[in-house]
Amino acid sequence: RDLVRSRGLGDVYKRQDVRALAVKLSKNDKAALKAIFKELGVANLSAVKEEDYPVFYEKLVAANG
Repeated sequence: RDLVRSRGLGDVYKRQDVRALAVKLSKNDKAALKAIFKELGVANLSAVKEEDYPVFYEKLVAANG
């Protein structure tokens, strides 16, 4: 359950990688992380559903530069 596959893309997202990227953004730009949470309709990282990890990850990558 540590790996989450995106639908149809074949990309695998490790939960720890998603979490690490979110923590990095939180330290660098907390407002950007909160905006991503708002876009996904969640309050925090724990509320992000596994099926949303691919979208969440891509948004984190874009926000982290």
